[in-house]
Amino acid sequence: MLESIKKAYDREAFSEENKCPVDMKTIEVYLQILRPAYQFMLGLQYTSSTIAQVLVGVLKLAHKWETIDLKGDVKNFSIMLLACLKKKFSFELDSNLYKVI
Repeated sequence: MLESIKKAYDREAFSEENKCPVDMKTIEVYLQILRPAYQFMLGLQYTSSTIAQVLVGVLKLAHKWETIDLKGDVKNFSIMLLACLKKKFSFELDSNLYKVI
């Protein structure tokens, strides 16, 4: 949905009579946060991924969200996503067996 709105902005589909309720800067910030997660999930769906590939993808996604330069509510959103990701994969990330992989 965000990609579609960005494309509409790029094609100048919005005007004074037909305004988008969200400005382009906000769309781009949320795309910056959510695009890596979306690409990670697509990669898992299109291939038969091993746990090693999943863990590498999770670590890359976590690193991306940790190093992203944001402020305000958007930063809080990114922090919450990171916390949920780490909680969801806590067993795998803390497992000594998986660390060997």
